[in-house]
Amino acid sequence: MNDANFCNNFTFQKISFMKYRFTDRFVYPGSPSHFIGILLKGTAHLNTLRDSIDLKAGDIFYIPYKTMYQSRWYGDDDGEIQFISLGFKVFPKNENTTYKLQILHPDDKSKAILEKITSNLMVDCLNIGLLFSFLGNIINSMKIDSPEKINPKIKTAVEYIKNNLNCNVSDIAYHCNTSESNIYSLFKRNFNKTPAQIKQNILISKAQELLLTTDKSVEEISSQLYFSSSSYFRKILKKHTGLTPRDIRKKANF
Repeated sequence: MNDANFCNNFTFQKISFMKYRFTDRFVYPGSPSHFIGILLKGTAHLNTLRDSIDLKAGDIFYIPYKTMYQSRWYGDDDGEIQFISLGFKVFPKNENTTYKLQILHPDDKSKAILEKITSNLMVDCLNIGLLFSFLGNIINSMKIDSPEKINPKIKTAVEYIKNNLNCNVSDIAYHCNTSESNIYSLFKRNFNKTPAQIKQNILISKAQELLLTTDKSVEEISSQLYFSSSSYFRKILKKHTGLTPRDIRKKANF
């Protein structure tokens, strides 16, 4: 592999935007790289279908390669969101070991290594070497994910739910060319949740996106997402997020 092709496996950058940003990677194959992130300004919530993390300024976090996830970014008092993103497709680990979406807790030595990388963010031999030194220092403290791979039918099922928000288990099973009992079994084994619970998570994620990216009323959003009433929508939203629609919009200065 020549130097140029090797360097194409890395992306080091500082990302800034205002107010609010929603990223949906609940689409196969998920994250395009491994990422080490450093949140500089604002707050964020990242979630897979199994794990979630809440971030504040100063937190260092890890997103696994090919993980399907969503992220929500909220501006600080001035409305600004800013973070460092260190992307890499080459991971110095056992190929049979995978790691969770997680907040990292590096020691001072490892933090100093990150500071050297972020001082210029050049994708060069020095910074790539520093990145691997950082990973080598923290890898033994990282949370390991279950070795069980997500069944391909689960990925198909989740995509179908996202694109057919009014579907039921029978619809999902038919689309995946399997039985309803097998769909229940697959969801329980992979997520420890029922299809209805996963669907509700997806609906709540979509609801937050609509609340923060449109000026639609609560009634319009609840109807669009096939909730039986706006009051039931508010109840489920509060259950999942601890917030009302007004709270969510106020938090993002919408």
